Amino acid sequence: MGTGTDSGARLVETRPRSLAPRPAQHHHRTDRLLRLYGPRRTRLVDLARVAGARWAVEECVQQAKNEAGLDEYQVRDWRAWYAHITLAMAAYAWLVVARSLAVKGELVPANA
Repeated sequence: MGTGTDSGARLVETRPRSLAPRPAQHHHRTDRLLRLYGPRRTRLVDLARVAGARWAVEECVQQAKNEAGLDEYQVRDWRAWYAHITLAMAAYAWLVVARSLAVKGELVPANA
């Protein structure tokens, strides 16, 4: 992100590759045009791959909000916020593992 001669901006169009279909109530546009900065020698396919990974992260955060209460906090200082976010993400990670084990037909350990 410096101002050197080797950095430049490119526009890359990406589309989300969602694992689940989007609910009907989402009316926002899912096509995005992104401005990406990086060395000029970076291949376009690498820029597109990195930009496309953003959708998986956004989907994970949205699921954590819905299932583990990631966005349900009222705190007054950063320590309480940090504790809430850490516990919510740990709970979400446990839910993801439990769900994947249930799909495989394995038992979820009660003391995990």
